[in-house]
Amino acid sequence: MQTMVRIEPVKRRDRRRALDLLAAAAGPWVEQRASELAALMRGDAAGRCALWWARSTHGPQAAAMTVRNPGRVAIIYHSSAGGRASESVVSRLVRKLSDATLAGGVAFVQASVAPEAADAADALLGGGFRPLARLSHMQRDLDSLPVTDDDSHLAWSALGDHGDETALGHVITVTYAGSLDCPGLRGLRDMADVIASHKASGTFRPASWWLPRRDGQAVGCILVNDGLRPSDAAEVVYVGVCPPFRRQGVARAMLRHAMADARRRGRRAMTLAVDAANAPAAALYAQEGFRETERRDIYLRSAGAEAPPT
Repeated sequence: MQTMVRIEPVKRRDRRRALDLLAAAAGPWVEQRASELAALMRGDAAGRCALWWARSTHGPQAAAMTVRNPGRVAIIYHSSAGGRASESVVSRLVRKLSDATLAGGVAFVQASVAPEAADAADALLGGGFRPLARLSHMQRDLDSLPVTDDDSHLAWSALGDHGDETALGHVITVTYAGSLDCPGLRGLRDMADVIASHKASGTFRPASWWLPRRDGQAVGCILVNDGLRPSDAAEVVYVGVCPPFRRQGVARAMLRHAMADARRRGRRAMTLAVDAANAPAAALYAQEGFRETERRDIYLRSAGAEAPPT
């Protein structure tokens, strides 16, 4: 006889039990992960979290949690298939939880998994998610940054100088044309949401959101926040070049300017993530001393969209 599995929100009294089940996917870091998730649900983000599980008469089988972030995007975490939980149960769980999260007004739900985690990928695909990109996370030590003069002939201004987010949004939109970085995200949100997401990545620093010009024309932008991990790093949250100025050294000049500014502020490293399919950008970062630290596969489920059958 097939066991009936119920998928439902977790009651407050069962939260720690569900979080322990969810954190089990972290392997040897299970205790640390469980503590982090529990702290998240107790902190300022508690109202943005939704914790669900799949359970039967034999007990809980799998758990999943979404965290809604600024910019109408949510992140989903889920436990692994195996043990009591079959892949189909985990897929049903992530589908129902992401349905509920999307119904709450987010534009898309996003998951990040290790490339070798085939079971996690299959569960997401079965739950209606689709592959978005493989991200290469990179880092560069700034202690050894050479001091070079700026010979790019760019006029440097920052969002903190004028606070004009409308102008920033226009520049970002222009840089999207022909971009190879996560093209599957285009059109899912309006620009106000995109900017809100960038602000929420790390610690927002309007003085480090650069919008350089050449001969009075905007050439692109590079948006840098202070990072959270490591805490002494700066994080490039977005970089883009307007099409007429591509292949003219603009991206390199913006990156070097941002690194020099971060070093002056006492940041010891710079981090970024790039779509691994964006070979020109990845090559530039490697030339500028960035080294890959990790790869993650990103899966997405958006309102009104469904993954193709697998």
